[in-house]
Amino acid sequence: MANTKNIRNIVLLGHAGSGKTSLAESILHKTGASNRLGSVDEKTSICDYYDEEKEHQHSISSAVVHADHNGKQLNIIDTPGYPDFTGPAITAMPAAETAVIVISASAGIETNTRKLSNLAADANMPRLIVVNKIDAENIDLPALLKNIQQIFGSQCRCANLPAADKASVIDCIENDAGDSPLMDVGQAHTELIESVIEADDSLMESYLGGEEISADKIASVFVDALKAGTLIPVVFTNARKEVGVTELLDIITKYTPAPDQAAPAQLKAGEITTELKADAAGPLAGLVFRTTFDPRSNMKYSTIRVFSGTMKSDCNIHRNNEKKGVRPGHILKAQGGETNEIEAGIAGDIITLAKVDELRTGDLVNDGKIKGQFDQTPVPEPMYSLALEPATRGDEQKISSALDKLCEEDPCFKIKRDQQTKELVASGLGDRQLRVMLEKMENRSKLSVNTKEPKI
Repeated sequence: MANTKNIRNIVLLGHAGSGKTSLAESILHKTGASNRLGSVDEKTSICDYYDEEKEHQHSISSAVVHADHNGKQLNIIDTPGYPDFTGPAITAMPAAETAVIVISASAGIETNTRKLSNLAADANMPRLIVVNKIDAENIDLPALLKNIQQIFGSQCRCANLPAADKASVIDCIENDAGDSPLMDVGQAHTELIESVIEADDSLMESYLGGEEISADKIASVFVDALKAGTLIPVVFTNARKEVGVTELLDIITKYTPAPDQAAPAQLKAGEITTELKADAAGPLAGLVFRTTFDPRSNMKYSTIRVFSGTMKSDCNIHRNNEKKGVRPGHILKAQGGETNEIEAGIAGDIITLAKVDELRTGDLVNDGKIKGQFDQTPVPEPMYSLALEPATRGDEQKISSALDKLCEEDPCFKIKRDQQTKELVASGLGDRQLRVMLEKMENRSKLSVNTKEPKI
């Protein structure tokens, strides 16, 4: 069982096609969590395990995987990148300490990347930028880096640089000399160190006084710099060829905050705010940030970030402020669509429960000793609607039940019966989302509907 200090939780954010899923697959393969490199194109991805994701070749819900590196357990949440599927990306953010913003070197900074990065900044999350696909043709990395610094701030500093052959990267944290076609390694090292020590006044004084700052001192302040926002490290990868992935893992495990180093999660109950320390011996408190249904068995899975306390299979858990408790059953770790049982879920970890049908995304899971609600980033209101009619008479009740499950999976998918027109109306963030959701219903429940513009 992992120790809270040795856990690192990251959420991969960025526009569709930036390579978030490929990066997660590469991490799983590099760390030995998977014995083959999963591919979105070849439909062998561990993260994109739904039939609809394989068919459309992009994520439609968040996926949770885990790997071990340098004695640390890394929990990775891979999120969808299309604006239509922003809901699952936003609800996943509170479950991680660090937001890893993935940018395609060829496409540059796209709309959803900027939007999600801003939401992470508003939530005071430490951020790390990954420039992926560095082997793409006709790319201008100096212009992209300049653009990153203009949009996300001058605190974006290179923690490594691509080598001339783009088949490896050069560390700029410990190296102060070397050549990269992007910029001088010495210059990158100096800029990075200056951004790190900005978070510590005494180190800044020593540095300005001409003192040599040791690598150990830099490492001790690095997490503070990320939390204070004086530094957003920029690293380079080619996920499909596994270039720069080990170096990225080294930075995550060495320099990003553990759950007990991050700002404590807060519960609000009226005027009272309770801070949840990442302590396995504290009261149990967790957030349900993801709800899924197995397409074959229809079994419900609730994925929970445990902020405080320890959850065991025989304990009693409560949903929000409800008095009645339930047994969680087996405590599971998700690896994409697969799960394996673990002994307990401790403060800082991400776990999954099966068949606890009462739970919903956004719920507080607790042991009855604390009350309140998590302060969460609101998801966008669905503005695009279609009226639905059963393709087969008599399917109304089944369709209603199937749609309710889809609403649980994506907070931006809503269903209502229009009181005036008597039409069943599905609403989402765009046509792509609604079509995929209805495709999901057809694949899982063998139910189909005819769609038309809603009456006004």
